[in-house]
Formats: sequence, structure tokens, C-alpha cells
Amino acid sequence: MYPLTSRRWFFPAILAVALIAEILTLRATWRTDTQSDPKLRKLQVRSGYELLLQSHASKTAQPILSYNATNEHNHRLTVTIPHARLSDESQRLLALINPPNSSGNLIFGPDPGELKTSGPTCLASLRVEFPAEDTAHLRSVAIAPPKAEDVLDRSNTRLVHLSSHWPLAVRVSANSDKGQAGPGCRNLLSIGSWQHVIGKDLELTFVVDPKSPLDLTLSSATFHSGKDEEESLEIEPLFPFKLSTRPGGLNREIQSRTYAGKPPLALTNLRLGGDFFNVELAGKAGIPVPEILGWSTWPILALLNIPLLILSIKVFRLKKTVFLSYSWADRDRVMPIYQRLKQAGLDVWIDHEQLRAGVDWEQKIRNEMLKSRRIVIFLSHSLNDGGFLLTELGLARAIATDRSKRGTFLVPVRLEPCAIPPILSKWNALDLFEPDGERRLFEDLGLRPASSATAKAATIAATS
Repeated sequence: MYPLTSRRWFFPAILAVALIAEILTLRATWRTDTQSDPKLRKLQVRSGYELLLQSHASKTAQPILSYNATNEHNHRLTVTIPHARLSDESQRLLALINPPNSSGNLIFGPDPGELKTSGPTCLASLRVEFPAEDTAHLRSVAIAPPKAEDVLDRSNTRLVHLSSHWPLAVRVSANSDKGQAGPGCRNLLSIGSWQHVIGKDLELTFVVDPKSPLDLTLSSATFHSGKDEEESLEIEPLFPFKLSTRPGGLNREIQSRTYAGKPPLALTNLRLGGDFFNVELAGKAGIPVPEILGWSTWPILALLNIPLLILSIKVFRLKKTVFLSYSWADRDRVMPIYQRLKQAGLDVWIDHEQLRAGVDWEQKIRNEMLKSRRIVIFLSHSLNDGGFLLTELGLARAIATDRSKRGTFLVPVRLEPCAIPPILSKWNALDLFEPDGERRLFEDLGLRPASSATAKAATIAATS
């Protein structure tokens, strides 16, 4: 007897560990403070990609982007909003001065008729934000640099695209840095032929319809090495639930950051370029393990898949091989059966054909029995002659017991009327000396004779 139960769960356990490790490699999230690694706290979004910000609804307005510039920057900000409307409050503010009929292009910048005089510095402000909402839900906005089809003079223009399935609010105002209405603190808002001066105590709000694009174009005669952009247009310290970079309009994520506890995840430092922008993160973020592993993800996955590959090979080999066990005295009766099984397309192993010189034949036979799908044991009166057949019977019984739940494995076949050894008594024997004995053996092995002619001349087709 060769007990196999000690090995019964070894390979399945390794396979289970490998599969769990592979799932963790593909799906797990690494929690880290972004300040610990410069690579993890920065995201770059290039042309053709977008930054998706996801945030929970709040009962207060949540800013997304803000534009703040003094007259010294000499900037012009064009806000293109195809589908928007003035808020109810702004409609009331402009009721006496004929509010604009459309909101296609908003041009917001210093009033050219305003003379520069001494006094508090004027700060023009534009904010894009999620409006306050009472219903809790997850909402998002996509922010993207210029697209390939955008025609820009990148030396003096910066462009940011925004789109959201939820309404957005755009607020414009102009005040001194101390809240005073000092000289020069007046900006001009133009919408088509409509114009109005925005100054102290006047803030207008436009509500952008869901799915309507919103484009911010910042232009200046000269940008100074990014300094002006950083000072004027920035992402507010937004606390997103999740943010990710992805190809524009697609769901496939390239990089991802998820809120992972205190300190909360926040975006800072928007840096604009002609065809890209960068943001920096602060706080604790969840980052997918594949992103951290980078290119090494695939060698690791390949290594973890080795047990699965080995199992597939084992299953494939077990599915085909039939091992023939017999007494050496019965070789002349067994070999014709072996030849007909082989001609039928069955993968059959028999020591007389497969054993090579110099091989440890006992170990080889044990290995082949372990790999076989079926073991056919031919019985006759020669069994009492002893030999290795008795050892094979013990190993066959141990394997059959180990595979008891996998269907028929051990097939005793009597070549002549003889006693069945007690070790095989629990398995029903097939009598080959009966008129239909060989046909039954072939059918039990998954084979079907093509005709009822002589078995040796019959063509036998393999079936599953």
C-alpha cells in the first residue's frame, strides 16, 4: 500500500495560494501617505487623457477650479459654455439692466477703459464648483488639457476642458484683496454683444447644464515660465472620493487614487502646459498594486500562473493516458489488446513498449500509474506467480481510493475465469473471455467500434 492522502491537498493548496496572490496583485489597493513618495503624489495628464474627479454631494458648494489674477497679469479668460443659464439670483441682480440672452462665450478680463491708479490691488475671480445639494450621491467631473484637434498658440494660450454629468456652477466676481472697491478694481464680462462691468458687491453665477462642455481658455501676451499660470488658475483644495487619469471618454484607468483615511486626500498645485497639466496630491491615498509594481506586474503574474499551468498539463495528461497492468506470463494475451487500443487512438502505457534501458523501472511504473486517467488490471491464474504485479495492485488501490470521487478509475479485467484478489474486491470486474467482453472494455474506456467485424480488423473511433 502506498498512502497518498498526505499529498492529497498539497497541490490544490499551492494553486489556491497562487490564485489568491494573483487576485491581490490585480485588484488590491496599497494605502500610503502620498507625501512619502514623490512619484505617488503627482499625476500628469497629457493631451488625449483626462483627470476624473469623483466626490460626494454636499449641502455646501464644493469648488473645483478657480481663477484669481491681478491686473498685472494682463490675462484674458474666455469661458465657453454652449448650454448654461444665469442662476435665479443673478437674474434678479441684472433685472434692471437687460440680462444677456445667451451664454455661449464669456470673456472675463480687466476693463480696458479703467485707468490704473494707486490703491488696493484688484483681484479678479472665477470659480467652477459643484452646487450645494441635499441628496447624497457620488458625482464627478472630467478635466482635460487641449485635445489634438484644438488649434492653439501654445506660447501664449492655456486651455482646460471640463465636462460633467451633473450641473456645475460658474461664478465671476472682482474685488480688491482687502474687500475694498479701490481704483482699478473693475473687470469686464462680455457675452456676445452684451457687456457688463463686474466690480465690488457684484457676483454673477452661471449654471452649466449636465453633459455640457465647459472650456477655460487663458491667454496672455507673455507667460513667464509657468509662474503666471500657477498664480492665476488652480485646482481648489478639493477632497475627492476618487480621482483617476484615463484616455479621454473611456473607462480604462491609467492611474488611480482613492480616499484612504486621514489625512484626507486633497488636490493642489495645478500646473498648466500647452498640451498637458500636472496636479499634486496630499493626504492618504489608496493606490492599485499593479500601478506600484509597474512593468514587474507581468513577470509576477507569470510566476503565479505556473501552478495553474502545471495543473492544466496534469489534467490534460490524466485525460488521455490508460495504464495496463498485467502478469508477465499473460503478455502474449495482453499485447494484442494493447495494439487495438492504440490503433483506436487511445494513449495507452504498457511497460513492454515504453520502458527504456537504464531506467529505474519500478519508479517509472509508479509515476505512470499516478499520471494515468485509468488503470486496467488484467487478472488470470498467473496472479499467484507473484512478481511486481502484486505491488502494482497495492499502488493502484491507493490511487483509486484517493480519486474515489472522480468517477471510474480502476478497471479489473479477467482474462479467464479466476478468483479476484481481495484487494480488488470492491471494484466490479469485466470478463474479457465473454463473447462481448472486448466490446464492453472498449466502451468502458470511452471507445466505440465502428462495426461488429473482427475486433482486430475493426476501426475504432475515439470519443470523449
